[in-house]
Amino acid sequence: MKRYIIVAGIMAAALMASGCGDLVRDELITMQNEIDLLYTQVDQMNKGLSTLHGIVNEMASNGYIVEVKEFKNEDEKGGYTLAFRTVRLDENSGIISEDTYSIDLYSGVDGKDGKDAEPFVVSARKDTTDNRWYWYDVQGEEWMVSEEGERFLVDGKDGKTPHLKVENGYWLYSMDGDDVPDAEKEWHETQWKAKGEDAKEIFSGAKVLDDRIELTLASDSTVLTLLRYLPVDVKLTAGGSELKDSLTIAPGETIPISYTLSGTGAADAILVAGTDGRFKTSITRDSATEGTVDVTCPAAFPDGGYIYITINDGNGRSTVKVIHFVQRVFTILYGETEHSVAAEGENGVSLTFETNSSLDARCTFPAGVEPWISIGFKTVNEVSSLTYDVKANTSANPRSATIIVTPKDNPGFEIARITVNQAGKV
Repeated sequence: MKRYIIVAGIMAAALMASGCGDLVRDELITMQNEIDLLYTQVDQMNKGLSTLHGIVNEMASNGYIVEVKEFKNEDEKGGYTLAFRTVRLDENSGIISEDTYSIDLYSGVDGKDGKDAEPFVVSARKDTTDNRWYWYDVQGEEWMVSEEGERFLVDGKDGKTPHLKVENGYWLYSMDGDDVPDAEKEWHETQWKAKGEDAKEIFSGAKVLDDRIELTLASDSTVLTLLRYLPVDVKLTAGGSELKDSLTIAPGETIPISYTLSGTGAADAILVAGTDGRFKTSITRDSATEGTVDVTCPAAFPDGGYIYITINDGNGRSTVKVIHFVQRVFTILYGETEHSVAAEGENGVSLTFETNSSLDARCTFPAGVEPWISIGFKTVNEVSSLTYDVKANTSANPRSATIIVTPKDNPGFEIARITVNQAGKV
């Protein structure tokens, strides 16, 4: 801006000397007004770009608006103060934290294009190939890139906010942060001329609705949507897998179902687990948004059995999840659940079965006793078998062990027991 003022002073002196005082004053006033207007609009554009950066970040990280206030400044220029609450999960510690802060959104009208000006219009656009937001040169219809050809991210921890300025009549931008002084920033030249009336507002309008705010970008009329409310939702997992609508269970079995709440008011939501009157449920809360629902099946499996989990956010909104149950099947086709083995041992003892669950098996031995049974599963022509090998018994004392079969998704439940008795060495 100083260069404009110096040039204006030199012109003024030259024209004064030629006796054109009135004309000089008019030209000087016009030039100074244009400089002041350009300086003001560049400052507003920089603030607008910072606001756009913050809004895109909130959209990408599921932030939501908890309060909206309309304002007008001394120039009767209006806008909104948006108060955000963002719930973030620390991937390293697993701790969920909430951040609350406000930004001012100016919602104005596009500036008029200056004569002979080619306005530099900066906006943010989403790349549908990776669903990330990048800074975009609207007038040039191209992504803004570094010297190495890398695009500049808007959202995420690597996101940056461009800073604009005018020098020698052209727009320049820098991607260096606020902590870097302007004199030390790396400025990128553009092909776009600057005039006092060619700067554009970042936002051309805002529509405040009950459940959302729609912000219109002045550059290309793109509408950004910010939620004023996120419905409380629950994610259910059992055995390490997310539940959809059904779960396998056996008579007498208790299955722990983990839940995680998300959305507006999740920390204050009320969770209730109900049943069809035959299953039993109990809830253990580990934190405000996480816990476990233990479900116990009666001794006789009830066909068509189900439970339901209801979450109420305290504001009249509820979410319901229904889990239907399928009976866990383990039917022995060939083999014995109690098997006797000679002292010499035996390999390839087999128990053929049919099941609708993935199974594990284990055999525990007293401390100091070397394991003498090895277990495995195999499937041949869609027929599943549990096989085990029994080592020779070198002691004169007989011995016995129990193989316990469990579902992989619930290793604490015994679906079957196989007793192996081995004779002592004669």
